[in-house]
Amino acid sequence: MRVMTFLLFAVLLAATPAFALTIATEDSPPSTIVKGDALSGVSVEIVREIQKRVGDHTHIDVFPWARAYSMASTTPDVVLFATTRTPEREPLFTWVGPILSIKWGFFAMRSKARPLGSLEEAKAGVIIGTYKDDAREQFLKSQGFTNLDSSSSQMLNIRKLKAGRIDLLVSTNIGIATMPESCGLKPGDMVNVFTFKEVELYIAFSKGSDEATVAAWENAFDEMQDDGTLAAIQARWLPREASARK
Repeated sequence: MRVMTFLLFAVLLAATPAFALTIATEDSPPSTIVKGDALSGVSVEIVREIQKRVGDHTHIDVFPWARAYSMASTTPDVVLFATTRTPEREPLFTWVGPILSIKWGFFAMRSKARPLGSLEEAKAGVIIGTYKDDAREQFLKSQGFTNLDSSSSQMLNIRKLKAGRIDLLVSTNIGIATMPESCGLKPGDMVNVFTFKEVELYIAFSKGSDEATVAAWENAFDEMQDDGTLAAIQARWLPREASARK
């Protein structure tokens, strides 16, 4: 009896993974859209399609960006999306993608908008709202910007812009299209005064993550590219961007 019990325990132990994934994202429409307990968005749909193809049923958790990034930077088997791939971040993660291409820009209230001709012009005379610890804030700091007002959410930045507490905020061409309505603004109330960088977003695995899992996700992503699923998801959520690429 003891032998059978031991054998059964050994079989169960062998069938149980030695790790569990944590899949982390943030509330950042239209990449990730949180409405109550429902989660959607272009990046969410891409990740769920990968999960379906590899047989993964891990729940996707939503965190403030700084916390999600810290987890992925320090803990194995954490999947973080959607994440900008930068030279500074390159050695910190294993990258799957790219899943999206976006543009970074400075945005102002239309009533106060003044076009900028360069990054240098934005270094003085204005206060710029940034999102704490995100790639855009990190980039501007690396370029010598000292006139940054960091916030824990982009919604707070929009409220600050609307109230005149900041002059510009940093956002993306896709993100700015959906956020203002939640703050009582109409489409067109905020305008881009300068686009300063184009980047690609990825799914990032923390260092020390299970290699077989990472490889399975990479293979599933490659399949989605080859069979047209990735392009179809992008076009469904971002029709204007998809049209611009044709």
